[in-house]
Amino acid sequence: VDGNESRATFERAIAMVHGTAAASRLLCGRCAYFPPTGAPALPFGALPQPSRRLIAPGSFNPPHRGHVAMMRAASDVFGVAYPDGVVAELSVANADKGVLPADEVASRVASYRAASSSLPLPGLAITQFALFSEKARLFPGSSFVVGYDTAVRIMDKKYTDGDLDKLVDSLVEMVRLGVRIGVAGRADKDGSYKTLEDAFAERGAGISPTLLERVFVSVPNERVDVSSTELRAKENNCTQLR
Repeated sequence: VDGNESRATFERAIAMVHGTAAASRLLCGRCAYFPPTGAPALPFGALPQPSRRLIAPGSFNPPHRGHVAMMRAASDVFGVAYPDGVVAELSVANADKGVLPADEVASRVASYRAASSSLPLPGLAITQFALFSEKARLFPGSSFVVGYDTAVRIMDKKYTDGDLDKLVDSLVEMVRLGVRIGVAGRADKDGSYKTLEDAFAERGAGISPTLLERVFVSVPNERVDVSSTELRAKENNCTQLR
C-alpha cells in the first residue's frame, strides 16, 4: 500500500466530511476521531486513554449488531467500559484491497454515524494505516479486538514479505508497545465457526507459543451470523427489485 496515497486519501476524506480547515488541524494526518454523539471530529488526544482503551478495526460497511456484540465481549475481557472506552477504527488503506476512494471513506463515516441512532456504537477513528504493526504504533498501550479471519492475517508472513523472522519481530514489537489483541470467533466462508485456537493451528507454526499467548487472547462471544457482505448483498437485491 502506497503511504503517500493513503495520507492523501485520508486528508481528502476528512475534508469531504468536515471541510478543509478541519482536515488540516486533525492530528497531522495520523487519525481523526468522530465521537459517538455526532459532534465534529476531534484531535487524537480526545480518544480514551490507553490504560482503558479498546480499538476495534473494521470496514464497517455497514456497521451491524455483530460488531456491537464483538466489541461488548472484548470490553468485558479487557475490563474496558462500553462504549466510552472503545474506539472503532476504519483505515483508508487495506493490505489486500489497496486504498479506498475518498468519497467511499466519507460515505462510510456518514453510514456509521447514521447507524449510531439505532445501534449503541462507540466513537469512530479514521486512520491511514493498513498493517496491524502500524496500528500498534499508532495506539500503543491499547487492547484490540478482531475476528478469527483477521487474526489469521496478522499471523501470515505474506505481510512481512514472506519472512517469518520479520513477522516474529512485529509480534515482539507489539509486546513491547503493550498491545494485546483479543480474537473473537467467527464463521468462515463454509459456515464453520472458528476461534483463536483455529487461527493458531492455521498460522502459528514457527512462532513461539509463549509469544502468541502474550499477544493474543481469546474473546468468548455470542455467535452472531451476520456480516457486512451479506447485508450489502441484501440491500443490492432490494434495490434491484424497486
